[in-house]
Amino acid sequence: MSQSSQNTKRSQSPSLPSLDGAEGRHTSFLYQPARTPEDIEKECHVYGQLIGLVGSRLQSPDFAEFRHCLFEVFDRYKTTD
Repeated sequence: MSQSSQNTKRSQSPSLPSLDGAEGRHTSFLYQPARTPEDIEKECHVYGQLIGLVGSRLQSPDFAEFRHCLFEVFDRYKTTD
């Protein structure tokens, strides 16, 4: 079997994904316009209000730890350029 026929067989294999044009398809799907720091701050404020509302209903130590971790993530994300 020649090298070219092996390559053809490999590219037709259903277990190997085709990469032809995959980058263009996926990057356009995942593209989101850049958000300003003000946008991120508003989102964090809204998420914080939601967390506070749920937290007032669920007064448990586990939920408090989750809320603390979530705010840490928001703080890191907010300060990322």
